[in-house]
Amino acid sequence: MRSTGLGRIALAVLCLYAVPLAPMSRTDAQITVVDHPNSSESSKKDSTKKIQPGQRMDGARLENEDLTNSMLAGVRLKKAKLKGANFDTAMLAGADLRDADLEYANLKRAMLLGANLSGANLVNANFEEANLLGASLERARIEGASFKNAFVNQDQINEACGKPRALPQGIKAPKPC
Repeated sequence: MRSTGLGRIALAVLCLYAVPLAPMSRTDAQITVVDHPNSSESSKKDSTKKIQPGQRMDGARLENEDLTNSMLAGVRLKKAKLKGANFDTAMLAGADLRDADLEYANLKRAMLLGANLSGANLVNANFEEANLLGASLERARIEGASFKNAFVNQDQINEACGKPRALPQGIKAPKPC
């Protein structure tokens, strides 16, 4: 599913007003990032950085991190290791999560408007009550994932593969992986 011009405008307005509407949002989460993810060096240097909205963090390692209520709009976490991370009520609108590992991640009530989850591992992830409108799930693995009461449509689910644990009423499972 492709974003429309109106969808981009709505996303921009949401991102502009999200910070004032959620003053308790966390923007100071500590993470570990591999400095040279494509390097052939045998020992890779790690550094601790703060996540800011829109920040590029390809290859970040956030396994089992608690990012509840975090403001992560537009953050780029391509190929990030997010297994078991807690994104409950996090703002991830416009986030780039392509090929990220979100296995067992908790995204309950997360705002994922226009997020790119193409090729992501979403096995056993929790998207209950999450807003995925305009998000791309192309080639995402959703085996065992829960989309109970999530805002997602059939076209988005059809882009993914696997048998999810729960889907919103009227939505059918996509093709197997």
